[in-house]
Amino acid sequence: MVTITENHSRGNDCSPENVEYLVEAENTIKEPFHFDALYYTSPAGVEYFTLNCDEKYKPYVNRVFPSVDAGYEFYKEYGRLCGFDVRKSTSKHASDGTLILKYIECSRAGIHDNNNYETSKVIVEKRTKRRRTTSRRCDCNAMIKLKYAGLRGYVVSTFVNDHNHSLASATGKQFLRCSRQLNFCHQNFIFYFGRATVGPVKTFNIVKEMVGSYENVCATSTDFKNFNRDLRFRVSKNDADMIIEKFRLKRETSNNTFFYEYKQDKDGHLTGLFWADATGIHNYSIFGDTLSFVPTYRPNKYCMVFITFTGVDNHWSNVTFAAALIENKSHTSIKWALDAFDKCMDHIPPCVITDQCCGIKKAISLV
Repeated sequence: MVTITENHSRGNDCSPENVEYLVEAENTIKEPFHFDALYYTSPAGVEYFTLNCDEKYKPYVNRVFPSVDAGYEFYKEYGRLCGFDVRKSTSKHASDGTLILKYIECSRAGIHDNNNYETSKVIVEKRTKRRRTTSRRCDCNAMIKLKYAGLRGYVVSTFVNDHNHSLASATGKQFLRCSRQLNFCHQNFIFYFGRATVGPVKTFNIVKEMVGSYENVCATSTDFKNFNRDLRFRVSKNDADMIIEKFRLKRETSNNTFFYEYKQDKDGHLTGLFWADATGIHNYSIFGDTLSFVPTYRPNKYCMVFITFTGVDNHWSNVTFAAALIENKSHTSIKWALDAFDKCMDHIPPCVITDQCCGIKKAISLV
């Protein structure tokens, strides 16, 4: 349920004019990075790739970090530059809850258990099905172990630098998970370009042209589309205010030919919204002999029932007269929508076609 507020804050001004477009991550190494991947085969026949680079970029043993997160970010940046992803692993806490040991390992560590799929009984109980994906785990032992060192923070006690798999190429590093991060600049671009009816894919191409190449975007077009999807799906407490304000401006700019009406409960929640534009009102004045409406659509975002008032023109094509959102299918909510429709239009339809809903039957008898 969405809430109507009298005065809602619009937040800080984060328009593109006030945001620096080209933003570099704080932990990103800004000077040229060079490393060598030494290849060798163990006596057991296992192939290993050992990374060799400058010590200042390497999480060597006894290196100190102020926190576990700082060590994780450093190792993630090291992996991004060298061509592998990392993830947090095992933790160990003291009796007082202090984190004393933390493992951060290569994302391809461990072995995938092919027999660990849920049975049909478990799937029915959870009502969710585990997604079957191809595992890239190959029991890689590359990792760092951070040990609590008191006031010093956390020190690297173990550093394994050998990978039993090939590393990402220079052109493939941009697709690593650690390289695909939408920063505040990207999110603002998607938001403000979306308000200008520019899609996420076009926004991605614009950002690519600004930074020079796809590699410098630090994200993919799929990441842009996913964020745009999440942004649209987010229910804000100001959504009701925005749509009512939009309808108010539309009525003023259309010389009162646009009609809308809404209602709310005692807590300020929007419980009903009806609207009709000039085209729909004009179509009803001509083709309003028969009216059809069925309150069967329920959008998942706001959990309100969507109603369309439709008819048929002289070409036997459907025409929309008006639309409404109501909180439920009760006869009181449907009656309110019908009263708003009657107030908007110039006559009562001689024939009404609907389904066998008891709420509709009772609401029509009360109108």
